[in-house]
Amino acid sequence: LETTGPIVDEGSGMLFGAHAGYDWDFGTFVVGGAVDVESVDIQFDGGNGSLDGLARAKVRAGYDAGNWLFYGAGGAAYADATLAGTPAENDIGWFAGAGVEYRVNENVSIAGEALYHQWDDFDSTGIDVNTTTVQARVSYRF
Repeated sequence: LETTGPIVDEGSGMLFGAHAGYDWDFGTFVVGGAVDVESVDIQFDGGNGSLDGLARAKVRAGYDAGNWLFYGAGGAAYADATLAGTPAENDIGWFAGAGVEYRVNENVSIAGEALYHQWDDFDSTGIDVNTTTVQARVSYRF
């Protein structure tokens, strides 16, 4: 997590959450949409605040290689944060990234994903916020 503008700081932490979505398989090409909601515990190293919540509306497209799916993803990102001691603020930004998913069986898959997020002038504070998340995920398919 990094900020620029009136506050320049960095931080790191953990996130966990849930996701739901749907994929359309066109043979070797897959297109899907999903919603992710995550609780975040990322503190700024300089004590200037924290990122507390994250939600994404995601579109992904990729190559179906049998049990493997290699994909790119992007969309809108909503964040809750505390910046410079102000009450909780929120804003909508964007994200983009890539991932790989392995289908263990008909109903279970595991995945790894890296996403870059950016919020310009977060909630009109003059502070730009960006973060990169790297996550592991287990999915159950209905």
